[in-house]
Amino acid sequence: MINNEDLYIYDVTMFTENLYRMGNATWPAFTEERAKSDVLITKINGVDVVMANGNGFSAFNYLTPIMKRPGKTIWRIKKHAQIPQGLKLVKDMRPGHEGHFMIAPERQMPLKKYLGLLEELGMDRVRVVKLSAVEVKNG
Repeated sequence: MINNEDLYIYDVTMFTENLYRMGNATWPAFTEERAKSDVLITKINGVDVVMANGNGFSAFNYLTPIMKRPGKTIWRIKKHAQIPQGLKLVKDMRPGHEGHFMIAPERQMPLKKYLGLLEELGMDRVRVVKLSAVEVKNG
């Protein structure tokens, strides 16, 4: 988890630039398994709840070296795409983490709701597209 003093939380309703993340053949892989390492989750009355501390699923404003490896599936979240209500864009300000962003919960919410908002974003081909091998290669 990244400390709050190392985060810049945008007050925007649209993505400010193209962002990239790895996924699988059908979507950018916003999975429960991955959430357990990317966000702080606590149990409240038996329900897994994500805490709104600025941490979230990673995305980058460039193709990272790992993303450029053969066989990787990369997704672009388009600049100006609407951010689903309940999510926020957060920039990682730590030295050495330039270009790292997170799609974080705006407020404390059930994990399933957070994943549902990410799924809404990830399945919308107007907002998110899979890059071709040529696009990945040309970076």
